[in-house]
Amino acid sequence: MPNITMCKNIKCPLRDNCERYTAKPNEHRQSYGSFEFQQTEIGVTCEHFVNNERYDLGA
Repeated sequence: MPNITMCKNIKCPLRDNCERYTAKPNEHRQSYGSFEFQQTEIGVTCEHFVNNERYDLGA
């Protein structure tokens, strides 16, 4: 159960690698936001992005 505001932006190209999108929500109460990504000349960015790898506890 994440203790973060989760993202509902289904158009974000970063969503599959972002903890805000992929975390299992709290079944009793969970906050959501529709965070906006930015397309720049070097790629896509989001100031609210939380990398899933940060939470990889396997191995």
